Amino acid sequence: MVMLALHVSPSAEAADPNRDQAEKLVTEGLGFARAGNFAAAKSKFEEAVRLWPHPDIQHNLARAHHKLGEYKSAARYYELAIAKGGNEFSHRKDAQKYRDEVLGELRKTHALLTVIATPSSANCVVKWDDESEDFPYANFSTWVKAGEVRIEGKAPGYKTTPMDLDLSPGEERTIQLQLGLLPKKGYLQVTVNVPGAKVFLNDTLIGKAPMKAVTQDAGIYNLSVKAKGYKAHKQEVIIDSVTPSDVYVVLVASGDGSVTSTGDGGPPGTKTWVGVGLTTLGVGAGVVGGLVLGPVLAKDNSLQGEAFERAQTEEKIGWSLVGGAAALIGAGIVLIAIDEGDGPSSAASFTPELSLTPDHVSVGGTLRF
Repeated sequence: MVMLALHVSPSAEAADPNRDQAEKLVTEGLGFARAGNFAAAKSKFEEAVRLWPHPDIQHNLARAHHKLGEYKSAARYYELAIAKGGNEFSHRKDAQKYRDEVLGELRKTHALLTVIATPSSANCVVKWDDESEDFPYANFSTWVKAGEVRIEGKAPGYKTTPMDLDLSPGEERTIQLQLGLLPKKGYLQVTVNVPGAKVFLNDTLIGKAPMKAVTQDAGIYNLSVKAKGYKAHKQEVIIDSVTPSDVYVVLVASGDGSVTSTGDGGPPGTKTWVGVGLTTLGVGAGVVGGLVLGPVLAKDNSLQGEAFERAQTEEKIGWSLVGGAAALIGAGIVLIAIDEGDGPSSAASFTPELSLTPDHVSVGGTLRF
């Protein structure tokens, strides 16, 4: 095991006020290392490096990591000591030998990943298994455990951009991570003279009048405003990120009594026609029920035996048909009423007529177009 004590010149001593404390920590760390307590030695060397990043201290910290099997950190501090050492570092060959040892161990389980991100202000996070490593800069290299790896790049004004990789042990890979610009936002305020009018951008409903300003991506859009009983309004609008876009729309009533579609999923009068269909079915069921009930109600109540049982069955069927008819007619009336309540869009109306007496059943109605 090679651990180094500090030997510095008088000029270095005068130049760095933290040297005495760093030397004291190194001495304590060397004592722990000789006793085989490399975790405690690492802690002392880390404190010393923060006070005075001398290559001898970096080498000692690298050796502590090396002994603890922390090869990634060991490689980092060996590299720092070799790069910074110059003439001050007389154990460069030892550091290079140990660095090559830990790199050989790393290649068995890790891959060397180099990331070049754009923009240069990007911050990157590398994730693998349950570990992650943050890099507050765009370009870096790091050893990551082989397997599935995710890189995420972030920067103000850019979309968070992920990239998934599958790395093999010993692989060295360089990737380019290009972050996409976030679209600029703008504000759109639409004022309409008809309350409840629907406002669309590129055929997508964004609100009803009166409405508050909405945030939209900057760009050019097709604006349309629709309300029942009014002619549709269409125009092109430009939304930019500097000036709010204010649009004032005056809808004009349709002079011929026609109704403009409001984009609510169907042509005018759809509910009316469905209601008329249900009501018509109800009338049909009522007629059949009346045909069944009529003869039964007209029969003598003195029927007995099998004839009486058959009459009871027919009566139940008849009343069931009449009940179903009433339900269908009721549902149809509700739909017609709803459509009429939405405005002058109903193209038809139906008035049902149902009459039940002890002597007869009559079902009918009046359909108006």
